[in-house]
Formats: sequence, structure tokens, C-alpha cells
Amino acid sequence: MNEPPPWVIDWETEVQSRISRHDCTETMDFGIDHSFVARTAERGQIVRQLQRAEAGSAHLVVIEALAGMGKSALLRRALADCGRPALSIVLDESDREEPGSAGVPALWNPETAQRGEAHELLEAAAARLEELGAGAVVVIENFHWVDDLSAQVLWRLLREPQHRLGALVVTTRPCARPDLSGFARHAQTGSCGAFIDLPPLNADQSRELLAELAGVPVGAEAAGAVHAATDGIPAHVVSIGAWLSQCPPGAGRSIENAVAHHQAALARAGHPFHQAISSMVRGLDPHARSLLTLLATAGQPLSAQQMAEVVEHPVELTVLTEAGVSEWDAASFGYRIRYRSVAVVLQALIPPEERAQWHQRVAALLGSSAGVTHRATALRLEPDESGRRRLVAEALAVARDLLTAGRPGESAEHLVSVLPLDTGSEVVVLLLRSVAHGADVRALLEAEPAIRALPPGALRSGGLALLRMRSGEPWAAMGELAQVVDLAAEENDAIQLFARAVAQAGVVSVTGSVPSRWSAVLARTTEALDVYLDGAEGTAGEVRGLRGLIATWRVLATPRPLVDPIEAIGDIADQLAQTPSAESAYLGIRAVRGARLHQVGACQSAYYELEASSQGLPGQDRLGAFGRSRFALSLFDAGLWDEAAAVAAQAAEGGLERGECDQALISYAVDALVRAARGQESAHRILDRLWEAPGSEGSPASRVYIDYARAWAAITAEDHARAIDALLRTNESDLGLACLGIMPLTLLARELASIGRPEVIASIITTLQDDSVPALEAPRRYAIAHARGLSRSDPQERLDLLFDALDWLDHKSPPRTTLSIAEGGGFRMQRALLALDIAGLVSNQRFAEHRTTGIGLAVWAATVFQRCGARVLEQRAGDLATSLREDAPTLASMVGPRSASAPATDPALRHKLSQLSGRERQVTLLIGEGKSNPEIAEDLYISVRTVEKHIAKIFKKLEVSSRREAKRLLRGAVAEPR
Repeated sequence: MNEPPPWVIDWETEVQSRISRHDCTETMDFGIDHSFVARTAERGQIVRQLQRAEAGSAHLVVIEALAGMGKSALLRRALADCGRPALSIVLDESDREEPGSAGVPALWNPETAQRGEAHELLEAAAARLEELGAGAVVVIENFHWVDDLSAQVLWRLLREPQHRLGALVVTTRPCARPDLSGFARHAQTGSCGAFIDLPPLNADQSRELLAELAGVPVGAEAAGAVHAATDGIPAHVVSIGAWLSQCPPGAGRSIENAVAHHQAALARAGHPFHQAISSMVRGLDPHARSLLTLLATAGQPLSAQQMAEVVEHPVELTVLTEAGVSEWDAASFGYRIRYRSVAVVLQALIPPEERAQWHQRVAALLGSSAGVTHRATALRLEPDESGRRRLVAEALAVARDLLTAGRPGESAEHLVSVLPLDTGSEVVVLLLRSVAHGADVRALLEAEPAIRALPPGALRSGGLALLRMRSGEPWAAMGELAQVVDLAAEENDAIQLFARAVAQAGVVSVTGSVPSRWSAVLARTTEALDVYLDGAEGTAGEVRGLRGLIATWRVLATPRPLVDPIEAIGDIADQLAQTPSAESAYLGIRAVRGARLHQVGACQSAYYELEASSQGLPGQDRLGAFGRSRFALSLFDAGLWDEAAAVAAQAAEGGLERGECDQALISYAVDALVRAARGQESAHRILDRLWEAPGSEGSPASRVYIDYARAWAAITAEDHARAIDALLRTNESDLGLACLGIMPLTLLARELASIGRPEVIASIITTLQDDSVPALEAPRRYAIAHARGLSRSDPQERLDLLFDALDWLDHKSPPRTTLSIAEGGGFRMQRALLALDIAGLVSNQRFAEHRTTGIGLAVWAATVFQRCGARVLEQRAGDLATSLREDAPTLASMVGPRSASAPATDPALRHKLSQLSGRERQVTLLIGEGKSNPEIAEDLYISVRTVEKHIAKIFKKLEVSSRREAKRLLRGAVAEPR
């Protein structure tokens, strides 16, 4: 068999090859392995046309979209799905002016093309198709660059069936060439055609793709910023996601920086998208180019009248639609550039000497207020001192009026627009004042050098500290704030800005120790706020909220037993409960209190504090992320893993929005906890990357949570050595107790007992008995009893202590009153592990009198692990239950003496019992013990309604109508069916 010519591609092999060598930073239609390829409907259209290609008439598929939409990726995957080879042709701009070049060498040779005779090219193409046989497929990428002669020949191949063309599949950008419009019409209207207009990704698809690439959850705000910057063009979303995936977690990695990096790359001439738009613009007439340049410069919709006023001649609206990059915006009654990425490139294509003129024209069109940014840009490009002074003075006046009117955000916008022209203290100070009154901290990003040039004081340090917090550097922020030693002479705006920075930086104290100088900063700030509150009627609520947060940080920074702060923090929250404009601070303080309550084992109180803060605080708020992470941990401990996963994802979603500080790393670790415990490999990759992140070494708290997630992953896999290693690191300092409480110590005791090292548990018991370690009585007594039981060598003594531990856990209230099952309270996972320990001991030591209890505990634990998704532990619990049942007395002996009327070996009865499922046998056993439906529900960790359904099925299979009949029938069973 002859080898196929080199231009015939086996797309199944090609797809796998491209996936294996994929590098999204170097290609145009990035990575066919990404989710934007999965356009199911479009792929189906292509595959159906190719499958029909052998039926006779030639089929045409036109895939039209802007550069970067994934045309080539979609085509390659569809061809791979179909499993058909194809003649592949990829055109570029040089082919447009070279007659016959489109078919070289796939359809005809260069010599034939040079002669330029259409009939010769047609004959050569027909001969090549004859070699391939019926149904040959020709693929042409970048069809918009096809030369006129090749287009003519391809049209005849398509329309004349004797040439044996099976299918012509082309990818193209929007194009107004008349000779190509026939292909599009034929694909749209012909019975043998398919026209696929690829839209950009929607917001949800952009978010999904971004999260897949970044490797961490992405919040709606961050995804929205990316979607707005990329307009959903897949290649650009991939570009931003690739930057995030290559940048290690920590300070500096944010959506803001990723978008800035992407837009800077678009403006460079060597970027593929830049080249694509540049070649498109070169093909337009001068009138169309000027209109697109105007719209790109304006950055907002313009009416035809406005455009005519600027370009000084009538506007031909049809030229705006030819390139496919502009559209009519009905809301503003004007035209605009459809894609922001296109606008970025169009602006970069403006010759430098013309840019100032375009901005001057737009500024004149929009007026003094709306055109201030364009006026400032023009003055920056073509300096004019008198014009600069005039514009800065106008901007300052407008900004002052806006700030006085309570519109700090708009005030900051005006000041930022003239910042490149004047970085003097007047502009910068007013900008800082605007931020003090609520403007977004992002307004300060361009002003950092000017802020550093200010004299030392509260404004300078407060502004720089907010910037450090924005970039995820809380320790640097604390250092800036500590430089201010006297606030007495500062103005109120400066004090408010400084206090805002102190309140943000203090979040660090909820997850670890703080610098020794921090207490003095908190004290000075509190004193200054007390003075400020006397004259701050308009913003008293916000200032009181800041003061409440700072008072909370003072409580945490004061050395004392860790249980004491709970009451003090509660008092601070109560003082703010009814204060207007202080809700955010109030909820943040409740999050801190809830975390402390969870730490000491007050699960129900912790649940309601953490739930309230999680629902009320925005996702990008650091305290909101902290509260959600701790809420997720409490849900995890309570065995509510699905809810824990959802809350943890919400906490992690804000990381890229607020700057990846240590709290972001903690949120990511908690988000990975459930997945790691369920054995998902992706979670281990995330945890490894977090551990290696530059910021994690300086954030011991984040490493505590990373190790805790690793520990649970090992526990649920019953990998005792790996679990011990992670738990030792978790508990090697007081930080582990401060972050997670005492429960990791009991986990460590279990793992040590599992490898036969009970003698090491003595030191754990000593720690648990230390009153300075934070814990309420019931969880402390449980932990001590569990650890003591695991350390005992005498089986009976061990069992007694483990039952004591079970009693202490069962004194705990459920984390929320809507839960009907109270076993273990908020420590259901601890109880499930304890149940395994008891059931295992009963099984190994043949404690016959406790077998029924052991079976119940094992079955209950299996149900808990099944619902959580811990498959290895579920199997372990199920095996224990089976083992105990096999060794246990028969089902008949458990429910009472056998009826004399029932034969010892009744085949009919045995048959009925054999029809029961595993769960139905469990329910039957508990019915025989005389338990009610609610008691059975609690034993099996299912609802009463589910118990009722099982009983109905049992009665039907046993052919009885009541519990009494069922018990009477069961007394005739000799052994439990299997």
C-alpha cells in the first residue's frame, strides 16, 4: 500500500500530537485540549456533513469567526471525531496576491499554478481527488486569504459533481469580498452546506475555562473582569489563564495583573492577534480605517452624526460592518467596537504622531467633563504647560465638588485621569482623601511613586499600606503603618485613611502572631479614632465600624488564655449591632468570634456566627474569606462535606480578586480539603503548588491548613505514615492549636495507634490536659478519653475508655437545630472514626455482648463516609459490619426465641429473607430489636421518611402487614440471610 502524500493529515494522530506539545503562550488558536473546543452543536454539524460526503454531492462547511475564537481548534477536533484524513491547506496574507497559490501543493503543483489557467488547475485538482477516492475532504484554513483564481477553481470543484470532491471545509474571518460571499451563501442556504458563525464564550464559559487554567476557583467579579477585557474570545481567556497558571500563588498574582499583562502583549506588533487585526485593517479603505480608529480612541459608542463631526465628511455606515469588528449599540444609540481586544490593537496601530490629535478630537466632541481623560492623554503625548495647568485645576475643582457631594469614587476617577500630568501633593492628597471616604483602593495604583514622595504621616503610610494589602503583602503593610508614631496632629481624613489600612492589615492576627510593634499601632489608632468620633457625624457609623475592628485586633494581640477573647469580641460586636453603616465591620467581628467558638468546640454557636458572616460579607472581603474558610471547616467536621465544599469554593473565589495574601492561600487549602479527603488527585497538585509558593514559607498559618488537608487525604486513604507526617507538622507549634483546636491531636493519636505506637500518645494526652490549651469541657473530655483508650493495652480498659469518649461526643448539640441527628454534634467525623475504633476492637476481641452496638456503629459510620465520599473508610466500615454480623448471633436469636410452630429450616422463609437488600436487612434487624422509626433513622443516619419506605418494601417482601407479624415471622429464621 502506498504511503499517503505529506499534505494528507490523519487528524486523530494530529490532535493527540498537538495536545501533547501544547504551549498556549506560542499559538494562535490556543490548545485544542481546552474546554472552548467543546462546542457540541457546532462539532456535530461538521461531523454530519463529513459523514454525508461520500453520498454524492459535495458538501461545504464554512466556519466564520474573528481571530482567536477557536476555529482551527474546533475543526481539528471535529475531523478527529469523524476519523477521516483530509487534504490540509493553511493560507496566509502572502497568498492573497499570488494566483493559484491556495492549492499548492495539495491540489496542484507550483508549475501549474504559475501558468494561471483555471482549466489546468481544475484538471490537476480533479486528478488529485481521483487518487484519494470518493468522498475526499479538503480543508482550507484562513480562507479569507484565498486568491481569486483559486477561489474560482474551488467553486467549480464544489459545484461540479464529476470532480469527486466529498467536502470542502474552510475557516475564515468576517470578510466582505464579493467572490467569497457565494461560498457563505451556499453554506447558509444549500442543502449540502453548513455555515457556522462561532460566537465568543459567554460569561459562565469564560469563568469555567479560566478556573480550569488557573487551578483555583475564580469568583464572579474576577471572571467578569476577564470576560470584559477579552469579550469572551477563547484565545485571550486562555492567554490570561496561562499567565495565572505560570505565576506562582502569592503576592503579585491577581486578575488585575493578568489582564494588564495580556493587554500589554496585545499592543505589541509580534502578537498573533495584533498581526491578525493589523492585516485586516490594511485591507480596508481609508474611510473605514479612520472610523474604526475614532471608535477605538473614544472607547464608547458614537452616533453617525458624532463620527461625521470628527472625520469631517459623511459617514458610510456600511464600511463599519464589513470587517465584522464593530456593531450598533441600541442602548446608547451609537456604534462601538465590538471587542475590547480589537480596540486595544487599533489604538496601538495609530501612528504615534497622530495619537494626540485623535484624543483632542474626541475630547472636543465629548465636552470638558466627559473628555477629561482624552484631554489628559493628548497633553501627555504633546505637552503644553498652560493647557496642563488649566486641566489640572479644572480636575481638582470637580473632584473637590464630587467629594463634598459624597461621591468619592467619581472624585477619584477625575484625579486619576490627570495624575500622569501632575503628581504633586495637591492631586495626590485629594486622591488619598477620596479613598479615605470609600473610593476603591485601585485608584492609588498609578499614584504609588507620588504617595512615597509625600512627607511622612498618616496619609502617606495609610495609602502605602492599602497598596501593600491590595498586592497581598500584609506584613509590609504593617511595617508601613508602624512608621507613624503620633496621630494627634493629623487631620480627620488622614486618620480615617490610616484606620482603614489598620483595620485591613489586622486581619493577619486572626490566623497567627503579629509583630510586637503592632499593639502600639492599634492603641494609637484607637485613641485617634476616639477623638475623631466627636466631630465625625456624617461618617460616624463607618468610623465606629473601623474602631470596632481595631478593638478586636487589640483583643487578639493581648496575651491571655485563648478562651477569654470570645466574650470580649462578642461585646464589641453587640455594640455595633445597631450602628448604621457599620454592618460590614459587625459581620467581620462575628466571623472572628465564630472562628474562636469553633476552635474551642462550641459548634452550634460557631455555626450561627459563621453562617451569618458568610452570607453577609462580600466574596472579595478578607474577613469574609476568613469566615467562609472557618465555616467550611466546621461543616467538614460535622460530616457535611458537600456544603463544606460549596462554602470553601466561595471563600477561595475571592483570592485572585483581592490579592493572594496568606488568607488567600488558606482559602485555597481549605477548598482543596474536601477534594483531597475524597481522593481527588487534582487537590494534591494544588496543595503541592501552594506549599511551594514563595509566600507560603513566610505564612506558617497557610502551611498548617495545607498540612491539615494532606492529613485528611491520608486518613481517608488509610495511609497512616503519610497522615502522621502531615499531622506532626500541623501540631508542631501552638499555631496549629490556634488555627484548628485540639481535634487534630486526636487524629494524630489514632494514626499512632494504627502503626502500633501507643506509647507516644502519652505526650498528646499531656497536651490535651493542659488548661491553657483552648477547649470546652465536653470536647476536651472526649479527646482525652479517646487518646487514653488508644494508648491502653488491655482490651476491656480500652473499650471502656472509647465508650466514655463516645458518651462525651454524644453530649454535643448538633451544629444547627434543623439537623435531626445529634451524634457527635459538630464533630461527626470524629465520631465516625471513633465508631471504627470501637467496632474494630469489638470484632477483634470477640466482645459478644457489644456486637449489636458494634454493628450499629459500623453501619452508621459507613453511611457517614458514604455521604461524605470517603470510599476507603466506607469500605472499611462496611467490612467491619459484615464481619460482626457473620460472628453475631442469628437474626432469629436477636429478636427472641423461635416460634415452636415455625420449622427450624423453613425454605420459604429463607427465600423471603434472601430477597431483602443490604439496607433492608439492617432495618429488619433494628425492627427486631424493637426500635422505633426515628431511632432506626438515627442509627442508620437516614431520614424517617426513608425508613418508612424501607419498611414498606420489607413488609411486601416478607408478606406481612405489621411490625408484630414481622417479629413473629423472624423468630422462625435460623440464621440471617446473606
